Amino acid sequence: MKTYREVAPTCHTAKEAWAKIVSHPAPRYYVNPKQAFEKLRKMVVGDFSEVDAMTEPRRRMYYSLFDRLNAVSQKKEFIGQSLHFICQFLVGEPAPEFFLSPRSAEDIFYNCKRYGKGYRDGKHE
Repeated sequence: MKTYREVAPTCHTAKEAWAKIVSHPAPRYYVNPKQAFEKLRKMVVGDFSEVDAMTEPRRRMYYSLFDRLNAVSQKKEFIGQSLHFICQFLVGEPAPEFFLSPRSAEDIFYNCKRYGKGYRDGKHE
């Protein structure tokens, strides 16, 4: 919502607004640390098949996390740390984009607006 309020007033059409919103930097990676661990664990050993079968935005997200993993694992404070520990740190870091399609971002925005932030947990009635 914060990004929407920042970006939308500068756009001429809704389509342009949603495209800019999804390419705007995100405050974190919106993925569970356990899910990130499961995918990155396979990528570390060279198995990219599961990630390559994903949708384009999700595939970009995991490749971005993999690139960050390679950079972070060389830092002094992370040498010798487990992949699980590093994944918990990585998903909390700012992401370069939201890794959503414009349509998905629009759906999430309107559902949050209509049902509140708990709509994904089934708390709307």
